[in-house]
Amino acid sequence: MLKAAVIGCGPRGIEHARAITAVDGIELAAMVDPSADTLRQATHSLGVPGYLNIEELLERTRPEIAVLATQARGRADLTERVAAFPGIRAIVTEKPMALTMAEAERMLAVCEDRGILLTVSHQSRFCSGVSAMKAAIDAGELGTLEFLRGSCYGNLLRQGIHVLDTMRWLAGGRDILWVMSQGVTTRISSGGMPAAMRGTGTIFRTPPRCG
Repeated sequence: MLKAAVIGCGPRGIEHARAITAVDGIELAAMVDPSADTLRQATHSLGVPGYLNIEELLERTRPEIAVLATQARGRADLTERVAAFPGIRAIVTEKPMALTMAEAERMLAVCEDRGILLTVSHQSRFCSGVSAMKAAIDAGELGTLEFLRGSCYGNLLRQGIHVLDTMRWLAGGRDILWVMSQGVTTRISSGGMPAAMRGTGTIFRTPPRCG
């Protein structure tokens, strides 16, 4: 039985915690959050121990899996803190995994150095429709894949990242050759009040599939 700890008791942290309790072979050992009220509400509903300090949680529960359900800002530092603790075998982080490439590379480096599996919560590829499309593409049922187009609500960083991950997965995980992106803000009036519509368009190209 593997033990998992959830760091961050907001809505995403609670969802991760509930998912863990539904998986055979994994025990939700504890949760941690700097807010006593948030921590109390989460742990009471799930019936697990709660801590206000990350190091105390790691020391007392000694989990093999850590779920980082926190804001992206500062997540690289948090990953280093968690990875330094003996016994950690896997770290699951919310998306986006980091705010800069340098931070993402730090996270990868520290986990690779310690033999820790690092994975990002990109769950869209597990949706039934997306999985069926992936199977059809891999089987050649749709012919040669020439172009993919995706759209989503919200901004590129928080929701668009799911679309980018899904499209790259459908394309076979090929390396990206180049990226072009443009952001637009349009001033409008909504209900007599000033408002703004923001949009971001991004294009990336992968190498052609060989064979």
